[in-house]
Amino acid sequence: MPDNGVPPQSANDLVRVARIPDTTERGASERESPEIVRELHELYHHAPCGYHSLDAQGVVIQINDTELAWLGYARHEVAGRMPFTALLTERSRERFQRNFELLKENGGMREHEYEMLRRDGTSFPVLWRSTVVTGPDGRFDRTRATVFDITKEKGTARQLRRYAGSLRAVSRRLVEVQEAERRALANALHDLVGQKLTALSINLNIVKAQTSYPASSPTGQRLANSLKLVEETIESIRDVMAELRPAVLDDYGLIPALHWYAGVFSKRMGLAADVVRDGTDRRLPPPVEEAFFRIAQEALANVAKYAQATSARITMRSVENDVSLAIADDGCGFDPREAGRPAPDHGWGLALMRERALAVGAALDVDSAPGCGTTVTVRWRGEGR
Repeated sequence: MPDNGVPPQSANDLVRVARIPDTTERGASERESPEIVRELHELYHHAPCGYHSLDAQGVVIQINDTELAWLGYARHEVAGRMPFTALLTERSRERFQRNFELLKENGGMREHEYEMLRRDGTSFPVLWRSTVVTGPDGRFDRTRATVFDITKEKGTARQLRRYAGSLRAVSRRLVEVQEAERRALANALHDLVGQKLTALSINLNIVKAQTSYPASSPTGQRLANSLKLVEETIESIRDVMAELRPAVLDDYGLIPALHWYAGVFSKRMGLAADVVRDGTDRRLPPPVEEAFFRIAQEALANVAKYAQATSARITMRSVENDVSLAIADDGCGFDPREAGRPAPDHGWGLALMRERALAVGAALDVDSAPGCGTTVTVRWRGEGR
C-alpha cells in the first residue's frame, strides 16, 4: 500500500460518510464525490489529533499521518503489521490489554491515559478514546480510536503541583514566623511591661503602708485607685499574653488549651462554650496543635461576630492517626459559597483558617446553611506512631 494512498477501510468509511442523495442532481454529485472523499481524507490524516483502528487481535489496521508523525514511523511499518502494544511503554501495555479486552466485550466509548513509545525510544503521554465498530452481523469488527497528545497538559499539571508545594511551604513558613513573633511579643510584654508594672504595684503598696493618709481622704482614695489601675493593667496584659501565646498550650497540650480558651470566651462573650474529647489523648506535633488552636480561636471569633448563637461546642476526635477538630454553633448559619468571596474589610476569617490548615497538611471544611448553624471542621492525618 503506498504511503500517500487511502487505506481501503478508510476510503470505505469516508465514502459512507459522504453519502450522495438519489435526486436529479446525482450526476453532478457523483462528479463531486471524489473531491469530497479527498477532503475527508485530508481531514482524517492531518487532524490535530491521532486516529487509528485496531482489529480483534489489537493490530493497527489503519492510522493517520498525525499519529505516525508523533511516533516517527512510516505507514507500511505500522498498518497491518504492528500490534498497538508495541507502541506503548512497558508499564502501559498490560493496562491497555486489560482495557482492550473489556472494550471488545462491552463496546461503547472508553477513555484512558497511556504512554506511547516513539521509534527513538522516547515516550509521551496520551489520552486514548476508543469505541467499537461492528459488522453487518452485529459482531465486533474493529475499534476506532482518537488519540490526544497531552504532554503540555501533563507539564502544566506538574508545574501546578510544584507551585502548590511551594505555596504550602511559604504558607507553613509564614505561620511559623507569625507564631515566633507572637511568642517574642508575649515574652517582651512579660519581661518589659509586666515586670515594670509589678514593680510599680510593689512601690505603691510600700507608699501606702508608709503614709498616714486615711483611706477616705483624697490622697488615700487616689492611691487606692492607682493600685487598682495597676492590677487591672497587669491582668489585661496577662490576657493579651495568653492570646498571643497561651502557656497552657506549650506546657499541657491542645485539649487543656481549648478548655482554657472556651472558659475565657464564655466569660468574655456571655456565650456558652464547651469542649468534648472523643478518642485517645495524645500530644500532636507542635505546629499542628498551634494550627488547631488558632483555627478554634478564629472560628469562635466568627461565632461571636456573626452567628447570633447561644452556644458553641468544640469537639476533638482522635482515632489512630486521624485527628479532627470541629467547632459547631447553633446560630443563624450562612451560605458557604458566599464566604469564598471576602470583601476588602471583612470575610477573611475562613480564608485564614484554610491557610493555617493547609500549612500543616490538614483540610478544612465548612458545613452551614441559613438558619441551620455552622460547623467548621479541620482534619489532619498524622504518620503512624
